[in-house]
Amino acid sequence: MRLGFLLAALGVALAWFHDVASASVFMAFTVDLRFGLFALIGRVVGGVGVALLVVGILLVLAGRRPFEYSVGGKAVAAMFLVPAGALLSLLAAGFLLGHAMEFAQGADPVGVVWMFKSSLLWAFALSVLTVLGTLFLGFDLQDERGLRLSLTGVLAFVVPGLAGLAAGWVWMDALWADAVARNAVDAAFFAGLGYALLPARFLDLAWRLVFSAAFVRTYRRIASGEIPVPPETVAPPAVPAAGPG
Repeated sequence: MRLGFLLAALGVALAWFHDVASASVFMAFTVDLRFGLFALIGRVVGGVGVALLVVGILLVLAGRRPFEYSVGGKAVAAMFLVPAGALLSLLAAGFLLGHAMEFAQGADPVGVVWMFKSSLLWAFALSVLTVLGTLFLGFDLQDERGLRLSLTGVLAFVVPGLAGLAAGWVWMDALWADAVARNAVDAAFFAGLGYALLPARFLDLAWRLVFSAAFVRTYRRIASGEIPVPPETVAPPAVPAAGPG
């Protein structure tokens, strides 16, 4: 179980590259095709992170026996929520990118702006699954300080996430207003849409680092024996057999 939390700590941090890759795909479309390389690297590193996180969850689940009532059901939920969030985010990005290309080819800048706004909204909404999964993992093993850290992780997702979403939307609206004023929907306009995705993606790192710290702390508490095995799960000492006579 200890190793599971250590792998989960590394995995949840590395999985951030999965988010960077989704932004890089759009930037390759709007800014420079060379951003496609960042998308590829992000997919590989982010995929490794998601894999490590899932393996960590499985190890926690496999070693849950002494803490059956505290870990069992939540670890199972985490095992499904984490990969589901990553997969749905990937599918949503591909779907939106396809429609953005259709709108661009049809010379519909309003449609492109709404596709980019949708990408930010879905990136935030679908990440809720991964956040819930990481929150559930080992939640009942936390002490008061650990529970506060977990709550901080949730706040680090909600507050920066909404801030990044709002900043991106305001940025896109300003780009659109400027394009209308100049009566020119040009390369600079489309490039700006790509850059508008970055604040949300970098702010997304905040909650990952907080939960990574929580997992490392859980690992240390188990290793030091600070989290004791529940007495009812410990076999009673063997009673020596009575001798003859």
